[in-house]
Amino acid sequence: MKYIKHKNLFTIFFLLCIIAASCLSIKNRKIKIYDSIEFEKSACLKNCTPYKILIDYKGNYNYQKLGRNPENHIGILNKKTNKNFWNFIESARLDTMKTEYDYGAEDSQQKFLRYTINNSIKEIRFGHQVPPILKKIDAEVEKIASSIPALK
Repeated sequence: MKYIKHKNLFTIFFLLCIIAASCLSIKNRKIKIYDSIEFEKSACLKNCTPYKILIDYKGNYNYQKLGRNPENHIGILNKKTNKNFWNFIESARLDTMKTEYDYGAEDSQQKFLRYTINNSIKEIRFGHQVPPILKKIDAEVEKIASSIPALK
């Protein structure tokens, strides 16, 4: 009888350990929300460099300088930059934003943020009068674009 009680206690303890371990692994697992981000800036009447940059979740990027002297650069972001970028993008909750914000007059620079979520491409169009998070995304993408070795 004592053997059966100990066996049952051991089984219960073993099952609780498995459940606790699986809960921890689920909690620590990072779930990818977006597959890629494409950020585009149009030309304007002033000195605006039009470009498009596509960054996928693995850190691969394709930078295209648009306009009179087009250029194309393909590369991979370093792991730290890529991780920080995607943590920031995922915390921004792009899927909760409107599709258009004040994008000013036709001669001002237009910005397009396209993201892929569940194999569907969504777009946010904006200019200068936008929520702070879009200004931060603009600054982060600009920082990445200006750090591309071929553009320095």
